[in-house]
This record gives sequence, C-alpha cells and structure tokens, in this order.
Amino acid sequence: MTATIFESEVCPRCGGSGHYSFNLVDGTKCYGCGGSGHRLTKRGAVAKQFYLDSLLKPLSEIKSGDKIFDTFYSKWLTVSHVERDPFNPDPITVRTEDGSSHQTYRVNLFYKNGRSIGTSESAKERSVSSEEERIEKLNAALDYQKKLTKTGKLMKKFQKKYAGI
Repeated sequence: MTATIFESEVCPRCGGSGHYSFNLVDGTKCYGCGGSGHRLTKRGAVAKQFYLDSLLKPLSEIKSGDKIFDTFYSKWLTVSHVERDPFNPDPITVRTEDGSSHQTYRVNLFYKNGRSIGTSESAKERSVSSEEERIEKLNAALDYQKKLTKTGKLMKKFQKKYAGI
C-alpha cells in the first residue's frame, strides 16, 4: 500500500484490501483504487490537480539544469540543454481549443540521460528549477487543500484570494 500526501480515504469498493472480484485481465485488482486500498477524497483530488497545474511551464521558459517530470518513466529528468529544431527553422501555427492561434517554433529538449523530445516551445511541461521550488509548490497545494470543502469546492471566504485559478 502506498501513502499519499493529499487527503485520502480507504477505498469503499474493496474496504482497503485492494482486491475485488476476479477477472481474467487484472485478477482481483480493485478498479476503485487501482489495487492500493485507498483513493483520494474529492478535496485531495482537487488539491493534487492544483499542484500538478502549478508545475506547468512553457518550454520557452525551461533552461539547462531544470527538471522535467517524464510521465512515461514516472520520474524527474534533468534538462541538459534546449535548442531550436534545425530541421524546422520556420515558425509553426498552433491552434487552441477555443479557436485562437499563435506562432511558435519547434524546439528539441535534451535530457542528461541522452533522451530527447521535440515539441513546440509554447507546449507546457511539468518542470521545476530546484527541489526547493517543488516543495514550495507542494506546500502551496496542501495549504489550498485546507481551504476546500468536503466536496472539493473553494470555501467562500477564500474565493477572492484564489480567483482565476
């Protein structure tokens, strides 16, 4: 069983065992909690999303030495350098869901382990410059969690402070 720093509860589906009815794909793994025996409360889920959103930075702001969370490997990787894509020097047009568009350039992001990704410089990645910055954002999310109701809504007395989030 893994612990979480955000508010969680014992899974009501499996009663905390992590097991439920048998199926051929996943055996007895509970789908309510993913087999961990606990799940985030509504308040914990909103606070976790607040934390993840606070880590997002456009690639244009990322520099050598920053850490980026790699969702494929589920770990933080250190950026060795960022450069414009030499094979795509012309700007590309990026269109958003609301119909607006903007010009951006393709960039290559290189990690210290030799891996690299190519993407738009306006794309956002979970990134921090230091462990202190990550802990600061985590503490801000835990503070935000204290200001939420059980249903995950912001308490009325704090709505002006967190307007636009």
